[in-house]
Amino acid sequence: MKAIRWWGLGAFVAIVGGIVALWVSFADTLVRWGVESTGTSMVGARVELEAADVGFSPARLELRGLAVTNPDEPMRNALEAERLAFDIDWIGLLLDRVHIDEVSVEGLQFGTERETSGAVMATERTVEESGLLDKARERAEIPPLEVPSVETVLGREDLRSPELIEEARASLEKRRTALEERLADLPGEEELERYRQQIDEATEGDDAASRLKGLRQLRDLVDDIDDDRKALRRARDEVKESLAAAGDTASEARRAPQADIERLYRKYTDPGAVAGELAYYLLGPKVEQWVNQGWYWYGRLSPYLGGGGADTEAASGPETVPAARRVGRNVLYPEAGEEPRVLVRQVRVSGAAGGGDLDGRVTDIAVPPNLWGEPLRLNLAGQSVSGIDRLQVDGSMDRRDPASSISRLDLTANGTDVAGLALGPEDGILADRGQADFQVAGTIRDRALDLDVTSAIRDAAFSAGSGADSILQEVAAALGNAGRLNIGANVGGTIDAPEFELTSSLTGILEPLLRSRLQAEAGEFREGLVAAVKDRTGGSLEELEASSAKLNSLEQELEGRLEGFRKVLDRARKPLD
Repeated sequence: MKAIRWWGLGAFVAIVGGIVALWVSFADTLVRWGVESTGTSMVGARVELEAADVGFSPARLELRGLAVTNPDEPMRNALEAERLAFDIDWIGLLLDRVHIDEVSVEGLQFGTERETSGAVMATERTVEESGLLDKARERAEIPPLEVPSVETVLGREDLRSPELIEEARASLEKRRTALEERLADLPGEEELERYRQQIDEATEGDDAASRLKGLRQLRDLVDDIDDDRKALRRARDEVKESLAAAGDTASEARRAPQADIERLYRKYTDPGAVAGELAYYLLGPKVEQWVNQGWYWYGRLSPYLGGGGADTEAASGPETVPAARRVGRNVLYPEAGEEPRVLVRQVRVSGAAGGGDLDGRVTDIAVPPNLWGEPLRLNLAGQSVSGIDRLQVDGSMDRRDPASSISRLDLTANGTDVAGLALGPEDGILADRGQADFQVAGTIRDRALDLDVTSAIRDAAFSAGSGADSILQEVAAALGNAGRLNIGANVGGTIDAPEFELTSSLTGILEPLLRSRLQAEAGEFREGLVAAVKDRTGGSLEELEASSAKLNSLEQELEGRLEGFRKVLDRARKPLD
C-alpha cells in the first residue's frame, strides 16, 4: 500500500471518470452528429436526425426522426423513418467490429416534402456524374412537327451515301490494282508469239527425221501451252469471284442515295416516325430519370452493403512491409474463422408508413461479403404507402465470390398516384390526375445490365402550360381521351456502354394528330429531297461507274488471252492428231 501514489491514482480516476462523464453527457449529441455527417457523405444530400438516444444498461441505440434528402429533388425527402433501434456490442466496437442481430425500423415514408432545401455543395455535381443514361438528354429537342425545307434537313442531317460511294470506289480501285498485278504475272501476248514461232519451226521440216523431231517438240509445246492455259483459267475464276464481290459493293453504293432519300423522307413526313420521335422527346427524359435515380442509390449504398468486394480496402490501403524476425521456432496456433467487419443479420421494417402499412426485412448485410455465407436479401410489402396502393419489393445482392457478383430486383407498385408527373425535358405537360401500375425487373451480373421497366397509367388527365406549343396542347388533350398510356423501357449492354430502348402507346395516340400536318407537304418535300441528294452524289456515282467499267475490262482482257491460248493449243495439237 505504501508503494501506491494515491494522488496519482486519484488523478487517473478523475480523468477517466471525467471522460466517461463527458461521453455519457454528450453521447447523444455526438451520435446524432456522426449519423448526419456520415449519412450526408453517403447519400450526397443532407441527412438529418431529430434525436439520438444512447443506452448503457442495456447497451442500445435509438434514432428518431431520420430524414434523407432526395439528391434529384432537394425539396423532397427520399426517405423518412420515425424510429430505428438496435442493441450495441461495445466489445465488438473496441475491436473495430460492428455486429448487430436486429435493427427495428418503424414509420417509413417515401417522397415527403421538405420545408428547406436539402442540397449540399456537391449534390448537383454528384448526381450528374453518377447517371447511367444520357441518351434522352442528347435528344432533348422537340422534333419538327411541320415538314421542314430540304435545305434545313440537309443542314441538320448527315447523308450516308457520299461516304458509302467513296468507300465503294476506293474498294474497286484497290481490287483493280491487285488484279492488274496478278495479270502482269500471267502469260500474255509475248508467250503466245513465242509459241507460234515454235510451232512454225516444228512443222517446217520436209523429211521424215525433221517431221519426227517436230512432233516431239509439239508434244512438249502442248504440255507447256496447256499449263499456261490452266493458269489463266484459275486466274479467270479468281477474277470472277473478285468481280462478284466488287459488284455487290458497287450495287450497295448505288442504292445508298435512294436509302438516304427514303430515310429522311420517312423521318420528316411519316406520321408514325415523327410520332415516335415526339413520344421519345416527352417520355425519354422521365424514364431516364427513373433509371438514373435508381442507379444513383444503388451506387451510393452498394459500398455500405458489401458492394466494395473483399479486396477493395486491402488493394487501396498502404503497402505493408513484413517485419524482420530473428531465427527461431515456428509455432502454429489454430486459426479462428474470419468474420465480416460489419454484419447486420436482420433489419426488420414494420408499422405505419406514409398513411399505410409497410412490413418486411433486409437480411445478411455483411462487409466484406465473402466472409459471410449468405447473400443480402430484401423483402418489403406494403399497402397505401406514400401514394402507392400496393407495394412489393424483392431483391438480392450476392457478392460472396469476389470475382463475380449478381444483383437482382423485382418491384411492383400498383395504384400509384401520378398527379404532378411532368413529361418532356422542360416539363411541358403535367398530369393533373391518374393512377399507374409500375413493374421493375432487373439484373446486374458483373458489369452486364438487364433492366425492364413497364408501367401503365390509367384514368389520367394531362394539361400543358398556356405558353406551351400548340401541339403540346393537343397532346395533353389526346392523352386525357386515351384512357390508358403504356410505357416500357429496357436497359441492356454493360455499365460502361448501356443500351436504352423505349416503347410506348403514345406513338399510336400522336400519329393521328400529326398526319394532317405532315402529308399535305410530303410530295413537294420528296421531289426536292431527290434533286438535292442526286446533286450531291451524282459526281461520285459517275466515278464509281468508271471504276467498275475498268474492273470489268480486266475480265474481258483475260478472256481474250484465254481465247488466244486455246487457238494456239488447237494449232499445236492438229499435227499430232
